[in-house]
Amino acid sequence: MNPAPSHLSHGGPDALGIPPHDFSTNANACGPCPPVLQALQQASVHTYPDPACTAVRQRLGRWHGVDAARIVIGASASELIFRLTAALGMIGQGRQAGAGVPSAHDPLPVRAGLPLAGASPLPPPVVWVPRHAYGDYARAAHAHGLPVRVWDTVRDTPQEAADSSRSGASCPLQLLWATEPSSPLGHTPEGLADAVHARSSHARQTATVLQGVPGDSPPLWVLDRAYAPLRLSGTDPFTPAALDVVWQLFSPNKALGMTGVRGAWLVAPAACLNDSGSLQAELFGRLQALAPSWPLGAHGEAMLMAWPEPAVQQWLARSLDTLRDWKAQLEEGLRRRGWTVLPSVSTFCCARPPRSALEAALSMMRPSDMPTPAADRFTPANQVPDTRGSSTPFGHAMRDAHTPGERTQLALLAMLRQQGIKLRDATSFGLPGWFRLGVRPPESQQALWRALEG
Repeated sequence: MNPAPSHLSHGGPDALGIPPHDFSTNANACGPCPPVLQALQQASVHTYPDPACTAVRQRLGRWHGVDAARIVIGASASELIFRLTAALGMIGQGRQAGAGVPSAHDPLPVRAGLPLAGASPLPPPVVWVPRHAYGDYARAAHAHGLPVRVWDTVRDTPQEAADSSRSGASCPLQLLWATEPSSPLGHTPEGLADAVHARSSHARQTATVLQGVPGDSPPLWVLDRAYAPLRLSGTDPFTPAALDVVWQLFSPNKALGMTGVRGAWLVAPAACLNDSGSLQAELFGRLQALAPSWPLGAHGEAMLMAWPEPAVQQWLARSLDTLRDWKAQLEEGLRRRGWTVLPSVSTFCCARPPRSALEAALSMMRPSDMPTPAADRFTPANQVPDTRGSSTPFGHAMRDAHTPGERTQLALLAMLRQQGIKLRDATSFGLPGWFRLGVRPPESQQALWRALEG
């Protein structure tokens, strides 16, 4: 399987370079944050950073009001997503029914899944992902051979443990990913806050899952909170007590308007330190064991150290006031031109163009971008085209398009990209026919209106 072309799978630069008006990214359009830029300039790049990230973890621990030992540092949110999933897969591989729960002081107690005498293996861990979500959650699960289940309303999921209990089978380990505010929709998923609060009412941890004991087996929850600092309306739906029993993932580079600087952290549940016999503690131990020697570079370290600074938070608060105005202008401009806009509390929204806009864009496509006979339909979509001639970065994708709807969407993307404007096709998010647009300054919005009206 060929990877998705860059114009479909992610925002940012592509074969035509950096787009002057990039609506495909969710980064703060007011950035980069000046105080953080100053911190980056002062970062020491001629020495190794602290491999234990001691100062970073202490500062972030004070920021969250938790023990610094609960802070896990990573090179990026994606790296921590893959590392957490790998840790879960290692537990599933090494566990057998009746194996018990190891000490947190021994993060790797079972080797290569060696079977215990008289024991039957548990089913593989199950990874739950939102129907409309960032693709790395599922990609990480597939990379480690873990089955993926999709949830729409968390009140009704996951059901794997309950179904296993009723059938007398062993309960699988379960990991559930959630984003709040969500991406690409920018809202609070239905039932999420209630489910997290209900999870906090469970005093016992999920050690029984490891032993395959039927009964209540709530999943391990991970809240991706990348967009929480970019909330433009509403309030945080979670109480501190609820957040104490879930994993939280933070990556501030979007809020700071500097996605080119990588760095992220996890806040582990309190049980990772307080309950050495819990599944949470074992996951924490394996997660630490999988960390590279230096999980963070000098610039990432400087960014995370600067994040709690009052000057940085004041800049962020001021930027949100500006972004609210720009978002209102963007949504009003889209609606005025016949687009359907979904509600969102964050700095981006999903919108669907009218049929007339898609047809107009398709009529403007050059012959080289039109679909070719079936014999040429399997040109790798990820190949960089020769832009010296009549082909465009969308030519291969157009030839690989399966439906008229896909072709019209690609035509609109191509027409806009040729004018320096990039949108994010939401098909890979599970929303075919929709685009996610990040808030951009008025000059970029004016460029978008001129292109659509032309």
